[in-house]
Amino acid sequence: MLVKKEFLELDHKIGRWIDVETTKKRALIGIVVLMVLAVVLNIMNQNAQVNEVHDYQFSTIAAVIIIGFFAIYRVTIKPKHEMFGNLCILVCAVFMTQQMTQIAYNAPIITKSAMDSTGMGQFFLGLACIAFVYLVLYAIIGRWRWSLILGAILFFALSVTNYYVILFRGDPFYIGDMMSLDTGAEVMGGYQIIISGNVMAAMLMLAAILVTVWHAKDYPCSLSRKIKRRGLSVFI
Repeated sequence: MLVKKEFLELDHKIGRWIDVETTKKRALIGIVVLMVLAVVLNIMNQNAQVNEVHDYQFSTIAAVIIIGFFAIYRVTIKPKHEMFGNLCILVCAVFMTQQMTQIAYNAPIITKSAMDSTGMGQFFLGLACIAFVYLVLYAIIGRWRWSLILGAILFFALSVTNYYVILFRGDPFYIGDMMSLDTGAEVMGGYQIIISGNVMAAMLMLAAILVTVWHAKDYPCSLSRKIKRRGLSVFI
């Protein structure tokens, strides 16, 4: 009875912030999605081409749980708490993006060095940089939800590009490489590109980020209008 009472109290507290609901049809679709994702995880584990240096099992399972949850349940942030909800979504997106970028190019989640023996300094610096990029995109695009979606896709694309560049030539991707895309495309045409386990894991994490940020309230940004007006005046 005590457990039931505590559960009801927790459900009441959550109900103040968000509405969580589902239907039989939605639950069935969610179960099918979870089954498909379970197959994907199995393929990742059994794929002979997978050459993972680091273990991303926890991250991939967490991504599957997040995707499955939002597939089964419809979550709506109540109007009174939309601002706080957007902040929570940003924090979740930043942490998941950090996981995704590290996973994508087969790097450890926490990177240690002689200057940072615990790796916490680089870890939080990475989180700050990711949050900064999301906020800059918000200032430019002017839409909160779409800036998070575009930012996640951008981070994924850059991370996967970095992985394959390191794989083919042993050096990371540099901004200067943008000037020689034609040459790079010709060189990569001679290689067999394989979707490795870490790239598949990063795809799962990207999907988890997208279904999470989709629930953000799409607030407009007044700064975006100023930036666009000034940018237009410069071109004119």
